[in-house]
Amino acid sequence: MSKLGFEKYSPLEASTNGIKTVIVDPHNQVFPSWYHFGRQKAAAVVHIDAHDDMFAASPPLDERIGNFDGVIEYAVRCISIASFIAPGIHHGFIGPVYHIDPRKKEICAYGRVKNQRFVSLPATTVENGLIRWVNPDSKRNEYRPPKAETMTLPQMVEDLRGYSGPLIIDIDLDALYSMDIDEPDKTMNLKIRKGLAMERLAVIIEAVQQIPHPGLITIARSAEDNLFTPPKLADFFQAQLLVELLKILKCR
Repeated sequence: MSKLGFEKYSPLEASTNGIKTVIVDPHNQVFPSWYHFGRQKAAAVVHIDAHDDMFAASPPLDERIGNFDGVIEYAVRCISIASFIAPGIHHGFIGPVYHIDPRKKEICAYGRVKNQRFVSLPATTVENGLIRWVNPDSKRNEYRPPKAETMTLPQMVEDLRGYSGPLIIDIDLDALYSMDIDEPDKTMNLKIRKGLAMERLAVIIEAVQQIPHPGLITIARSAEDNLFTPPKLADFFQAQLLVELLKILKCR
């Protein structure tokens, strides 16, 4: 499997207390589900991941819009694990993206929710056939987005308090443990890996239980390339995450 995610489309669909839950590997395969969910009204996204995945390096959907098979082909062939968010914002079915990395204290916001409205969304354009971010400071179009607005968890919770529009909670298992960040030499033992992952899971659950009920949950395993989630721990991480999500969503 290519680390850029050019492979067959093979999502697993499930239900978490009635909430549609889509599990994929690699992460760019969430794109068709996001498109379908946010096409009528753009969705805010809480993106929980070791990486921001905010590169802009893909062609626009163009003639594939309205053709779900075409959207799947686009997800498989045209976008990568690092560039699937920008097309969603460009085509208007994704709104603000709140990026949570449980290793860090601050949340990065690319746009915000204010009084049921989306504000300060990063702008995009198409340059030489590729989606690019518009950088208002440099007057140039970039493959990296303008600097995110940083905030605390209480500030994000306040943004989303009372929000009743479409909401996606997107979780990459590498948020729990990612080999490229946590152990570049891939030598850490299993007990330490699990311990760090469970500490970060607690941070994730603390955040999720304070925000509105999502309409869609997407989970990326990010394990098949042996670069991010440790393959031998992916099933364990996924099971622990789903158990905790079931607990907190049942209480609402």
